[in-house]
Amino acid sequence: MVLKKRTALAVATLVAPLLLANTSLAKNAGKSGNSKIRVEADLEVDETLGTVEPDAEGDARFDQQKKKTLIKTQRFQAKVKIPVDPASPLGFIDATTAQSADVQLNLSRADAITGTTTYATCFLDFKEVEQEFDDGVAKLVAVFKVDVRLEYRGKKPPRERRIHGFCDTDLVTADVQNGTPIVADGDFAEALLVVPPVIPGGMSTNQSIVSGLFSSKF
Repeated sequence: MVLKKRTALAVATLVAPLLLANTSLAKNAGKSGNSKIRVEADLEVDETLGTVEPDAEGDARFDQQKKKTLIKTQRFQAKVKIPVDPASPLGFIDATTAQSADVQLNLSRADAITGTTTYATCFLDFKEVEQEFDDGVAKLVAVFKVDVRLEYRGKKPPRERRIHGFCDTDLVTADVQNGTPIVADGDFAEALLVVPPVIPGGMSTNQSIVSGLFSSKF
């Protein structure tokens, strides 16, 4: 069962990243008029949020490319790695349980007037269980990804591409409104495991996995 957060989306939270993007792009514009921005976040364990898997990790990134005054592409991607182990506190005991897991990523923004608002929820695809080595010791990790893009094509309508997973960028409207989140410096990302209800008809619960703040790279 997918649990989708719905919060009031203030106009200010929509305008802020666009203003930031325009400012950053102006600083990074070359002689050709081409410019780009990138904001990244390292997703780490935060015990204050109730994280129970200490070895989980991840990252997230938003890129935008612009030619003169026209936006050419926008892309959001994120990856979360969760250990697979018979003693996993998240229940990732094997590839089967990992593949059936519902891993989501909430994006939120703090505003002095409206407070913190969740403006997008991304639903990550299970990619694979891969083997890694930590100090020579082999371990298995489940990899979850989301990769969504928006390509602007002049007078033609923008083309949306969903490589892995998908994102809901309008949490006010019922059902999923697919889109590419526009992420700004200072935004917060939190990966969650959505746990189905024990009793049929009950409520799902969210278990925090990893989280982090975005910062501008260029």
